[in-house]
Amino acid sequence: MTVDRILFFGNVRTQDQVILRELKSRPGTIFSETLLRKDTAWLKRLDWFRNVELSAVPDSTLRRCSLIVLLKEQSPWMLDPLLVYDGLFGWTAGCAAIHGNVLGRRQRLRIGFKIGGIRQVQASWADPWFGGSFRLFAELRASRTQFRYLYTDFQPHFRMTEDEFGIALGRSFGQCEQIGIGVTREQVRADDPSITFSGTERDELVTLECFQRWDSRDRPEYPLRGWYGEAGRRWTGPVSGFRFARTFFDVRGYLPFPASSCLALQVQSQISDGTVPVYKRLHVGGSKTLRGYDTDAIAGENFWMTSAEFRFPWILERHVLGTDRAGYFGVLFMDAAGVWFSTDRTKARPNFLCAGFGFHFLWDVVVLRSEIGFRTHGGWFISSATGVKF
Repeated sequence: MTVDRILFFGNVRTQDQVILRELKSRPGTIFSETLLRKDTAWLKRLDWFRNVELSAVPDSTLRRCSLIVLLKEQSPWMLDPLLVYDGLFGWTAGCAAIHGNVLGRRQRLRIGFKIGGIRQVQASWADPWFGGSFRLFAELRASRTQFRYLYTDFQPHFRMTEDEFGIALGRSFGQCEQIGIGVTREQVRADDPSITFSGTERDELVTLECFQRWDSRDRPEYPLRGWYGEAGRRWTGPVSGFRFARTFFDVRGYLPFPASSCLALQVQSQISDGTVPVYKRLHVGGSKTLRGYDTDAIAGENFWMTSAEFRFPWILERHVLGTDRAGYFGVLFMDAAGVWFSTDRTKARPNFLCAGFGFHFLWDVVVLRSEIGFRTHGGWFISSATGVKF
């Protein structure tokens, strides 16, 4: 039986061709129940719709069929709140407004801000698919960040402002893989000339990047199955020439267990070579990296980190008409990290460790976390944050 046509119903905002390009079933191809199930699962995974139903209706000859795609769209708007406290910067609060379906083509626009110890305004735009069968993608981002450098790795403290504009272009392969290159222009202003390449209070930097990504997670906001990986290399320096480079990778796996439980694993690293300025040092610590330690309190030019979480639901509900998830998860976690300067590689060992348990509240894409644990430096701790760690 051959697929004669594909009919879409319920996509008020999203264009038909934008959905069609995501399907493996196409007009003129042989109908397959396996492909139908895969297409249904993929459209649900994209998180564009609250409800997805695909069915085949054969004609009177039973030689052709029409695919009927019934959809109920999500709201294109989403808010991403931020509220965090730590011993270095105090309270930092913020919010981002996200529009996930610009012009009905699933282009993504994000505008956000932070206030408090770290002040930031940022905007980004992404087009996941243009160029037809070439499957090209594009990303733009711009930001301004201001804060006082309070980290203990450099004295005296100084104030800095960083303006950044970046663009990335690449190609998608299949449904999960992307390969691309990026260019970023930065202007860094600091009231201490000794920390800049130029020896003045301002540095003009250019960063060239190549990267590869793989993403098969069921949902990026709170995954319970699938894999994510990113690896690449960045070259950074003044306009006159690159001064240092970084090789990076981030691998995450989500292994499903019965009753919607999940073992989540992450390994990531950044290795630098060349002359790294103070304001480009790597910092580890806080709810997004090494729990139990002040935000970015541990400094170096290189780091590796591994994390593990066993997530088990206490209450997990799914909307009867869609893909929304809400509930409470119990979590057992462990984080370990090694941070070092290139001149002292002997410190590349897991000398920072924390472990404990916590509770995660999940409501669609909003995640609230409260965790208690024990750390090797400082004893017991309690932390709360918004957003999933990985």
